Amino acid sequence: MAFKGTHNVQAHGSRAWRQRLKVSPKQRVSPGAILVMNARSLKPGENTYLRKHNIHAKISGIVEIGNKRISIKKI
Repeated sequence: MAFKGTHNVQAHGSRAWRQRLKVSPKQRVSPGAILVMNARSLKPGENTYLRKHNIHAKISGIVEIGNKRISIKKI
């Protein structure tokens, strides 16, 4: 049987909605690479786009993170 009690997401956390950073700053990426999964606090910046709560790279370049934005700088 399933658990019939209440599930407090804030107390226990929700693994499905946890933000996951897939790259590190100054890392080289290719076009279409996933940079952040379940983006909530980071916003897409220059040369990036948002699809289905994931931030992807538009071009190949170097990752930069600052001012709550993630962007790609051309090489």
